[in-house]
Amino acid sequence: MGVHFTSTDEGLSGTGTRKRSGFNQMMKDAELGLFDLIIIKEISRFARNTVDSLTNIRRLKALGIGIEFVSGTKMNTLKVDEFTITLFSSLAQKESENTSERVKWGQLRQMERGVAFGGVALGYNKSKGTLTVNEEEAKIVRRIFSKYCDEGKGINAISKELEEEGVKTKTGNAKWTSGAVSWILKNEKYAGDLIQRKTYTVDCLTHEKKRNSGEVEFVTQRNHHEPIIDRATFDKAQAELARRGELAKERAKYTTRYPFSGKIKCGLCGKSFVSRRRANRKTVLAWKCHNGFRYGAVKTTAQGETVGCDNPSISDELLRRVFLHSLRDVAKNKEAVIARVEKAVLSAVSETGKNAKSDAALKRGIANIEKKQDVLLDARLGNEITKEEFRKKKDALGAELETLRARLADSEKKQEFISRQSDLIEKIKTSIREMAGAEVFSGDVCKEVLDKIVVHNRSEYRVFFKGLADPVTHQDAWASSSAQRNDQPRFHYR
Repeated sequence: MGVHFTSTDEGLSGTGTRKRSGFNQMMKDAELGLFDLIIIKEISRFARNTVDSLTNIRRLKALGIGIEFVSGTKMNTLKVDEFTITLFSSLAQKESENTSERVKWGQLRQMERGVAFGGVALGYNKSKGTLTVNEEEAKIVRRIFSKYCDEGKGINAISKELEEEGVKTKTGNAKWTSGAVSWILKNEKYAGDLIQRKTYTVDCLTHEKKRNSGEVEFVTQRNHHEPIIDRATFDKAQAELARRGELAKERAKYTTRYPFSGKIKCGLCGKSFVSRRRANRKTVLAWKCHNGFRYGAVKTTAQGETVGCDNPSISDELLRRVFLHSLRDVAKNKEAVIARVEKAVLSAVSETGKNAKSDAALKRGIANIEKKQDVLLDARLGNEITKEEFRKKKDALGAELETLRARLADSEKKQEFISRQSDLIEKIKTSIREMAGAEVFSGDVCKEVLDKIVVHNRSEYRVFFKGLADPVTHQDAWASSSAQRNDQPRFHYR
């Protein structure tokens, strides 16, 4: 009897079979009847997962193919009962679980001694678990903190500037994301501290990892290594991140107070209109350009700065009429408009599908790297590779994992936005049909379909609806004359 082939899966864990190409090829050849006996050193080499082990042994027995385990108790699967096979498979799985626990225990003890695990952050080199400053990369980190804390720039603006300047990430990538910049600003390593066990393995058989939200104890060490950013600057960045976060929440609260909140723009200076109440027999809600509200009419200050705005106040009642008549004007051409909206829906759905596939690939890549990290650690603990090989491979995997996680975070934000746009466009289609003959203003509809109204003066407006490229131009000559209040306004859709 000749040898068909020798199957090996180097560097891959035996806790699962999905990614074991050699094993899977062997099973395919078994289905083709290319051999009748498999010789394996020990049962743990076949599979350390009891379910996988039994499933595949049953498949092979049904094909009349025997398996001989030659280490320990010699056993041929065609000659023993399933209870014995189950027993030995369970022992192999238990050994795998015990090994995993030993690995975790060993990692934890090393972490407590100050050994740094995981990827290497931009600005640092790592050798034997010790972090040292990479001065060239550290300059980039200091620039990011300076732009954010001293120049007051936003995260998106910083990522755009770095990309335009051709600055490279840790992995040599010229693409910068807002997620990558945010991660740097929040990373305690730059202040000299180290927090480990930010993720943990849920199951040693599936290698599933989760972000640690307190399920396992963090390992935190202050002043662990040389900082790149002084603590005062780092604390300032954290305070600024918190301040801007609260500001964004506050802004969001006020931009939803009224149907037109955050949607009225000045056609003269570009600023937003703000709401205010004025007493005119009774309290009336009106809107005023922020520049005009703060400084009054256009003027030049003693320092030579031009401030203020000449755009007049606009009553909320007038804006409601402008919106309602503009929506009716769109509805007159609703079939052509709906056709364009449907095209936008298909485009948004298509883009969502592309992003979903991309995200799935990124998640698979992350899971694959995390498994490789576990296997690599197993190999080192088993003295299968040298310390130097372990460090090089670990650092390379860590850097790759860091990049993929940043890309995934950025992609998920984009996908969430696209998904919201798709839902929004469907609502616009429904609203266009329903509002064709509307006589009453609806604040809910306004919030859903209105993008913005640009006010050029009290009688000229440009109304932008979400999902539509072209605005409705509203020329309202009657608005400035009390004698013409009951006349019908003129609209132009283009």
